Amino acid sequence: GKFINELTASWEIIKTIFIDIKTGWPWFVFIFISLSIAQHMRLSPADLVGSLSGIPFILLLLFLLNLVFYFIGGFTNLRFLSVIFQVESIIVILLIVAIIFSLMTLIIGILIKLITSGIWKLFSLFRR
Repeated sequence: GKFINELTASWEIIKTIFIDIKTGWPWFVFIFISLSIAQHMRLSPADLVGSLSGIPFILLLLFLLNLVFYFIGGFTNLRFLSVIFQVESIIVILLIVAIIFSLMTLIIGILIKLITSGIWKLFSLFRR
């Protein structure tokens, strides 16, 4: 039923990103460079300290939302659960795509390391 439809939609998104791209290799180079930069970004200590002030607000907001849904019976409403499931499906799809790109980055990094270390060894053989 609905779960199979969500899986089919997930596969179509992943297929579109990796197989049906009509732009060719420049798109993959752009994605690789973008993800390589994003994976090496880190929050500074000042960013972490600044984010601590928002935690009480987020917890209060979640508590109020839970309180509202408790009184209106939102979690027993099938339409509401369907919307929640769709949002969670989108998040899972994005996480799967991120994992695939991370694995691609890892494999490319390992290949570059193997190639450069092999070339370095080859040059060292000729120096002797």
